[in-house]
Amino acid sequence: MFVDFWATWCGPCVAELPNVKKAHQQYAKDGLVVISISFDKDAKTARSYAEKNGMTWPQVWVKGGDKSELAKLYNVGGIPATFLIGSDGKIVAKDLPGEKLLRTIEKEIKKLKQSSDETARALGDRG
Repeated sequence: MFVDFWATWCGPCVAELPNVKKAHQQYAKDGLVVISISFDKDAKTARSYAEKNGMTWPQVWVKGGDKSELAKLYNVGGIPATFLIGSDGKIVAKDLPGEKLLRTIEKEIKKLKQSSDETARALGDRG
């Protein structure tokens, strides 16, 4: 899962959105779930921006922005803030700009596939 804290008024956030979009397009078929969490003052602004810019993954608006409970949970003091979360629920990497985002996701998906293949082989050896 990739979690992206952002806002329409945040220039660096908006600049990173093409990379988030590309990650979603490339890796959704491999099980990557992308969730964008907006710190905009109102949900309508974020929703409208997401629709106009083809952000087809789940969009969440958080009242209170960086003062919200969700921001505190992830220790987000500023945006953009991104988190790649592994299948075990632990944070694998954070604050992944540009191509680093795509490389890290690809690496983690390869690890997951390899682990899955090893498990399948081990289970097959039992029968």
